[in-house]
Amino acid sequence: LLSNDISKPIRKLVKSMSNIKEGNFDISISYRRNDEFAFLITQYKKMIEEIKELIDKLYVSELSKKEVELKAKEYELK
Repeated sequence: LLSNDISKPIRKLVKSMSNIKEGNFDISISYRRNDEFAFLITQYKKMIEEIKELIDKLYVSELSKKEVELKAKEYELK
C-alpha cells in the first residue's frame, strides 16, 4: 500500500512526460493530496504551461518573420 502511494504519482508524471515527448502538451494530472507530490505536480504543470506559451511565441515570431520576408520579396518583384 505504501509503495503504491509513492509510485502512483511518479507513474502519472512519467506517463505525462512521455506524452509531452511526443508533442502532446495537453496534460491533465489529477492529484488530491497535499504533500510533496502535489507540489511537484503543480510546479510541473506550471512549467508545461510556460513551455507551451514559449512555443506559441516562437511560432508567431516565425510566422511574422516569414511574412516580412514575403513582403520584401514582393517589393523586390514590383
